[in-house]
Amino acid sequence: MSTPSPIFILGSPRSGTTLFSLILKQNPELAIPYESHFIVPVFTKWRSISQADFPGVRATILEEIINSKYVADWHPKVLNDQIDLNQCHDLATLINQVFMAYAKNESKQRWADKTPGYLIHVDTLNHLFPEAKFIHLVRDGRDVSLSLLKTQFGPNNFLTALQHWERKVTIARKMLAMLRPDRHIEIRYEDLIASPRLTMEQVSHFLELEFHPTMLEDFSQEAKERVGDRIHTLHSNLVQPLNASSCERWKRELGSADQHLAWKIAGTQLEALGYDRGKRCSFIPREFRRAVHRCKASYRWWRSARKKG
Repeated sequence: MSTPSPIFILGSPRSGTTLFSLILKQNPELAIPYESHFIVPVFTKWRSISQADFPGVRATILEEIINSKYVADWHPKVLNDQIDLNQCHDLATLINQVFMAYAKNESKQRWADKTPGYLIHVDTLNHLFPEAKFIHLVRDGRDVSLSLLKTQFGPNNFLTALQHWERKVTIARKMLAMLRPDRHIEIRYEDLIASPRLTMEQVSHFLELEFHPTMLEDFSQEAKERVGDRIHTLHSNLVQPLNASSCERWKRELGSADQHLAWKIAGTQLEALGYDRGKRCSFIPREFRRAVHRCKASYRWWRSARKKG
């Protein structure tokens, strides 16, 4: 019997990946921990280990994974003695066993991962799991950027946040386009909100899973238990029925000048994803120069901070 392909839910932060994963997790066959964050760092650190040398380091790698910040917070917890190291011949089989242990703790047969940081690392995930399936959840970058400004992470400037979104989404879409069509699907957050049943039926079909209507009803209670204190600070919408108030906020909150400039920055991707252009504006030269200067200065500061970090 073949092992089911892993599933990776990708999306830039504040794109609705937590909501989406909570809904999908209600499928009785699929387990999805909150986030993992360890796959890319572990691969980067240990990728040069040969298969012949792997048995000598696999216990050390497992210890790193189990004790990593996010995995240690998984509930139910994954314990070392749940992993059969003798069956771990390389990084991929070891990582698969960790996720399968989590799935078994939930009496499920298949696992998926939702970690926004993996969005620009499709190449690494594909190298480890050449038959994995990818779900790319996209949201209008202008709404993503406005949402990021309310968090303690990410840029503190709308235009810089939009640049980050445009860069990451562009990279992800290019890498996903290199895979077989049957291995990736793109879902818009706005379609999930407007037509949740149709969207989840489409996703279920792509994953070869049976669609269960209760998936759309049971996620709110689990959100309170799974997200914990973050439910109030970052994910307050998860305890409410699906509604369109989180869509097209940019139309209500951005003036015509910012809408025009946002299209200049990210219009190529926004248009490719089917989003509305918004208002056009004839800039007063001084306003235009100041906006561009703020955008460039913020982006240079962010790049400099990243290098120092």
